[in-house]
Amino acid sequence: MKRLFTPFDRVRHELVEARVVGEEGKDIVYAQFLTHFRLRGDEEEIVAPRFFVFSVGEAEIYDGTDGLQLYEVRLFWDTGILGRYVTERKRRANLR
Repeated sequence: MKRLFTPFDRVRHELVEARVVGEEGKDIVYAQFLTHFRLRGDEEEIVAPRFFVFSVGEAEIYDGTDGLQLYEVRLFWDTGILGRYVTERKRRANLR
């Protein structure tokens, strides 16, 4: 995780909506966020809509937080948003 976020000096999640559905001893959380990424040395934020599905249940002994732990996390989003931003930023820099 640390390697993935090294290019950014800030990443902030803005919750749009979350739903929790109980299922076979676990809760499934469906959550939509707007994630604000800011590259190091850049003032402009890149905003990307992202959708997470979390499977949460009782923690195994000595694991988890408040007796719960994440069992599965799925993330859906257009990762190309960041690549297109960097490409456009380079193009603008070359025009100067």
